[in-house]
Amino acid sequence: MTGTRGFVLINALIIVAALAGAATLLLTRAETGRLRLEVGQTSTQLGYYLDAFDALAITILNADRANGAADHPREDWARADYNVPLDRGQIAGQITDLQSLFNLNWLNDQSNAHASDTFDRLLQRKGLSPQIGSAVRDFMQRGAHRTARPMTPRPHRLIRWVVHCC
Repeated sequence: MTGTRGFVLINALIIVAALAGAATLLLTRAETGRLRLEVGQTSTQLGYYLDAFDALAITILNADRANGAADHPREDWARADYNVPLDRGQIAGQITDLQSLFNLNWLNDQSNAHASDTFDRLLQRKGLSPQIGSAVRDFMQRGAHRTARPMTPRPHRLIRWVVHCC
């Protein structure tokens, strides 16, 4: 009889160990699913925050368009302190005017006769030597810029934003 009780005890311990392993597996899978859901919700929420800042920027730029055609750094859209507190973080952004920047790709455009003269005047205004201009032209004309990241056309105004969440 003692051997039978020992056998029953071992069977009971094996069953408890198997059930504990199954419970651990189920709890691990449940926690993984919960974490995946939480990450998905946070990602969706961040997307909504970015969409909200885009809407704010569009509203500001549309109001500027309605108020006049002249742009200057003291207009509402040029303020650098757009910082909006949110429920679980904040979003900060800046609208930058890119219209006054010189596009180096214009130096390769043979149909743009004024690009080279404009580039030379820009270098003079900034106090840079003509050797720097020559080096930039050589770099652009040799095609070395093609090995770098390609430049894509940009809008006249660039919207930058930073999201701090959770």
